[in-house]
Amino acid sequence: MGDGRWRSLFNDYSNSSFVELLRRESPHLVPGLGPTPTAESFEPVHGTTVLSVRFRDGVIMAGDRQATAGYQVASRRIEKIFKSDELSGVGIAGAAGPAMEMAKLFQTELEHYEKVEGENLSLEGKANRLSQMIRMNLPAAMQGLVVVPIFAGFDEKAGTGRLFKYDITGGRYEETNYDAQGSGSKDARDSLKKLWKRDMSRDEALRVSLEATGTFLGMKTTVPSMRRNGRGSIINISSTAGLKGMAGLGAYSASKWGVRGLTKTAALDLARDRIRVNSVHPGIIRTSMADGVSPERVSVQPIDRWGQPDDVAQMIKTLCLPTSSYITGQTIHVSGGLYMP
Repeated sequence: MGDGRWRSLFNDYSNSSFVELLRRESPHLVPGLGPTPTAESFEPVHGTTVLSVRFRDGVIMAGDRQATAGYQVASRRIEKIFKSDELSGVGIAGAAGPAMEMAKLFQTELEHYEKVEGENLSLEGKANRLSQMIRMNLPAAMQGLVVVPIFAGFDEKAGTGRLFKYDITGGRYEETNYDAQGSGSKDARDSLKKLWKRDMSRDEALRVSLEATGTFLGMKTTVPSMRRNGRGSIINISSTAGLKGMAGLGAYSASKWGVRGLTKTAALDLARDRIRVNSVHPGIIRTSMADGVSPERVSVQPIDRWGQPDDVAQMIKTLCLPTSSYITGQTIHVSGGLYMP
């Protein structure tokens, strides 16, 4: 199509939907309406895990940077979170190519609507538009090019953050607290279930998002090579805050309890692969994080000295050695007796 024809279409204000305009004039450019994959065997690149978490003043979206093709890592630097407009965003999971195309087309769809109508589409309307685009991708999804994004944003009318998940047919479902999509979504949701609490601050929600993905993604990255080697040892670092309640440390404690629970679950799941999983829980260690700790608090411990980073490092080293081959699913305290269950 020539440039002049495109200019006339952009100035056609008869329809506020850019996707409908594209489907009418050049349907081959719409994700899901172009040529379908042939019967020839191929392995599409898939984005792995994205999540969204509501907090007091809005919504946070996060994702890993990895993409896979079958059992191989196809990329470690893929973008998965896309800004749709000033108040909303899309996190992609599924077939990475079509998902990124859809996210970018969705951006254009919202810009076109604002240009034609002179106002922003409501958050509910945005969620519905994305649902329609996913439904249009159904023929490609039936060929294996599944797109299952998360959509989240701030609803100006309601004054709150909202998040939506979808199925491959375009079915739209609003989640009240959190959601995750992709190959690691089950474990991420399990972690979020333990970590999420009502009325979290932005900083607390950031910590929860990192804890829900960081520990899991670290294990996810290393497990394939350990399986190929026929054995392995994973040590997750938690804290004594993951063993008992600590006043004023709600989000921190919740995240550390989540690491502990994920460790025990992974130990059960990976034992058949001869992969051991344990968690180490340091107490008061002489690092910048303990700058505000008073000497009096240290002196009342059974071992009345500061813990050193090397104390933690030596325990981690021990758990990596073959002499620890019968230890898995354990909560190891390195705390000078600060906590004794």
